[in-house]
Formats: sequence, structure tokens, C-alpha cells
Amino acid sequence: MPDGLTYLGQKCVLEFLEANKRIHISSRCPYLKQIDHGVPFHINTLVFHKDWIIVNKFGYHLREEEESDPHDPRNQLVEGDVLIGSKIAFWSRKYPKIGFYNNLRQVADRRVPERDSKIMETHVAIKKMYEILFGERRHIWVDRLKFSLQEPTILRLPVGFNVRTRKLDSGELNPEYFICLLHPSSFPLHELTLKSPEKLNQPIVLSSAKLIIHEFILFPQRRMENLMMLEHSNVTVVDSGYTPLDFYRVIEYWLNHRQGTSACFKWTATGKKSCEIM
Repeated sequence: MPDGLTYLGQKCVLEFLEANKRIHISSRCPYLKQIDHGVPFHINTLVFHKDWIIVNKFGYHLREEEESDPHDPRNQLVEGDVLIGSKIAFWSRKYPKIGFYNNLRQVADRRVPERDSKIMETHVAIKKMYEILFGERRHIWVDRLKFSLQEPTILRLPVGFNVRTRKLDSGELNPEYFICLLHPSSFPLHELTLKSPEKLNQPIVLSSAKLIIHEFILFPQRRMENLMMLEHSNVTVVDSGYTPLDFYRVIEYWLNHRQGTSACFKWTATGKKSCEIM
């Protein structure tokens, strides 16, 4: 019988396993779990939502559900109590449950185990979920990192969570919020995606090689002026419902202010239509 893989061989196999398969395998093998955290962790796409996360199209969703509890202390009779009717009321209680999704289709779900005979609070369960996925990992490499969140919110991340990425999508939030989560080697970003941003004049935006902006048509005049004065050589504005009037707004602003910039804007929309304005 041939000998098993060496320590270096096991590390090599772990490093190039698909992220979700690696989590599944290492969580069931104590020996692999010991070396797993020290091996670089590669993810193609990582998307954070409020109470769920998507790792390479596989989702982990922590949700809260209710159940009746016949053993609730409020159902217990003590001396002097009188039961009216033949049935005792059933009180409900909430408990966390985790769902597993493959391409947005639920494939399994499990109730979060109780701790010391007590139901774990949902925010504690979310923290525990992130610790299982990312806790103590020294090197996390993500090709595309996306945050689909609204403020105010709290990301229940493990201590020391840090990601190396070249493509960041901060959604509706200021990308500066996420600088603390990115390894210094991530900068300058190869690609930064924003949605109707309020603030453009900041280093993380100006230093990115490519800037993608969504929902430009929702810009008020103040934000429009910020965009027109942006000194960036590669800006793509993506819209699903632009009209010629939107382009006239841009041209009119440049004509009225006579302010030249080094920016090249490219408008794209559904139907594969595009318009470039220099």
C-alpha cells in the first residue's frame, strides 16, 4: 500500500480545492483542520449580505424562525393558579436556522445547536458561522469581493479577518468602510464598483485602475458635478434606462463650465448599446 501524502502534499491539495469543498472536508477531519488555517484560501467570488454570505455561488443563510414551546415557564401552574379551559396556551420562541444554497436554490437546512440548553441568539450564530468559515485563516485571496449592504449594519466578522483582492464592489456604501478589511497588497485596486456614490474624491476611488458606477441617472446635480470633475482615466457608467437627456446633461455641464478633465466615460446599458464621451 503506498504511503499517504506528505505534509507539504496535503497543503498543496488543500490550497487548490474549491473553497466550499475545502470547508466541508477540513471540518470533518481534525488533522486537516489543524493545517487548513495556515494554507492560502482562494475564493473566486465572495458576497456579503446582512445575514447571509455567498462563496463561489454557494450560499450560507442564517435566518430566524419560530416554534411553539409547550414547556415555556408561563405555562407552569403554581399554588393559587386556576386553569380556565381544557388546554394550555402554547407560547412561541425564536431560534436560528442555517440554510445552504447552491445557485440560489436551497439544498439543505439545519437548526443551530443549542448551547448549554439555551437557544443561541441569531447575531451570535452569525458570528459563529463566520468564525467557522474564515476564523484564523492567515491568507484569504478573493478575486471579486462584494458587499450588498445598507447602513447602519454590523458585520459579525472573526477577529483578524483580512482579504487580498483586486476587485471590490462596495454597493451603496462608501468603499472607505472596507479598507480595514483589505490587505495592503490589494492596493491600488484593479477594479472598483460603486452604486450611485456620494463621495468620489477619495484615494481608494482615484487610485483604482478601473471605476464602474451604477445608477448614474439617480444622481442629483451635486453628485453630477462631482462626477464631471473626476480625474480618472477609465470610468464606466452602467445604466439600464438611460435616455439621450442623460448624455445632454453631461455635455451641457462641460460646455457651461469649460473645465477639461482627463476622464474617459463610457455609458453602457441593456441591449449592448454604448456611448463614449471624451
